[in-house]
Amino acid sequence: MSSTLRALAVGLAGTILVTGCSGDDGGEDDARPSTSASPQPPPATPTETQPVDVPDAPCAVRGQLPGERVTLESVRSVAVYANAYTLAPGTSTGGEDEMLSAHDPTPIRVTSSSGKVPAAIRRAVLESVLGLWPDTGPPPEDGPHRIRVRNDSDEDRQYVVYRGGELRRGTWSTKLCGAPYNDGTRVERLAGRFSTLMRPLGKVRTYVCGSGPKDDVERAASRVCAA
Repeated sequence: MSSTLRALAVGLAGTILVTGCSGDDGGEDDARPSTSASPQPPPATPTETQPVDVPDAPCAVRGQLPGERVTLESVRSVAVYANAYTLAPGTSTGGEDEMLSAHDPTPIRVTSSSGKVPAAIRRAVLESVLGLWPDTGPPPEDGPHRIRVRNDSDEDRQYVVYRGGELRRGTWSTKLCGAPYNDGTRVERLAGRFSTLMRPLGKVRTYVCGSGPKDDVERAASRVCAA
């Protein structure tokens, strides 16, 4: 477990020990004889990801501590933002306040088949892989940037101005025990998948279409030329 993940696991364990829903629903004030002879149905059992009304419920399962496990399955470079320009010989384009448009707007996701993922778990998973954590993907534009592209060749050329990023995907799992997840008598396991962009994004670069890509980020930019 990484130092970031270990610190978060300790933080989550502390949360489980000292926090929870208030549980102050005025039940004692309403303790009067029932006017109905029919027994009342038992309260519904909370689901794995829903807070429970058990204030300050510690984990009572011996030897169990909460914690996340994250496994990277794939890492690849993407051109997150990109503009393509086709220039005639001796011409140029650009300015001081240019915006780059989203080209590969990778969604930032932490999902589980068990239902909604608690916010603290979502952030823990993304932080463990140095990922971004907005509720949605990157914004539709990036900038402003100072961009200047000039074609000094004797033929028409296409250029791509872009900011690259690293797309990370994989799986995660976590253990939950105690408030605010349950009454502390059992350990629950959540698992799912994630996708995110590693932070921060790369600097603005220019790729000349038709030239050989020098690295994975330029290879991602070359795909903009064919788009």
